[in-house]
Amino acid sequence: MAEEKLMQIETSVGVIAYPKHYERDMIGVAREVIDSDCYGLRNFDSLRVIVDIGCSTGVFALWANHCFPDAEIHCYDPVEWCYECASITCRGLPNVSVHRRLVLNHEDWRSMIHYPPYIEHVEKYEGIAIDAAQLFEGLPVVDLLKIDCEGAELGILKGLADANLIGRIKHIRGEWHFDENFDGIPVVLKDTHHVSMKRNGNDQWNMFSADKK
Repeated sequence: MAEEKLMQIETSVGVIAYPKHYERDMIGVAREVIDSDCYGLRNFDSLRVIVDIGCSTGVFALWANHCFPDAEIHCYDPVEWCYECASITCRGLPNVSVHRRLVLNHEDWRSMIHYPPYIEHVEKYEGIAIDAAQLFEGLPVVDLLKIDCEGAELGILKGLADANLIGRIKHIRGEWHFDENFDGIPVVLKDTHHVSMKRNGNDQWNMFSADKK
């Protein structure tokens, strides 16, 4: 990120770092995640372990830490500027860890990449790709999985289900992208979770939730 100046936006729960090109989106994302609580954190009484796949600038982690200051929060994003911004946003939060990782399903992970910047530069992400199951093996229970990974969410959830790890996750909140994920996520989670898929008037970026049965 040396070639692009990092900006900062002040929110009610802390400062978020972001690159100049993301300024318009960042304002909207901060309002959605924090002010509107789009992931519904206010609905939970207690969360002890949170995993954030696709943490972007760290806005969700910052909000989650505010709501649950004792929670252990693990954040992952493969994009360099996202990782750098999230590291700055979450600096000084001892329970939040930020990792530059492309979290995917070990089965043909390249086929899960839909987001254009990943497709154009797929080779540079290969060295930081990690199987989702590997992340969860060290976590006996995950209270909340937040997932926003530009179309790879179905593959990640399928990988966790195939590894018999999906049952460790109590709650899942995230975005789904593309109709294959709208149809596929309820199928993958049908044995373990109650699933709600929502369309927000956009064919690609919509919300879903799942709670363990």
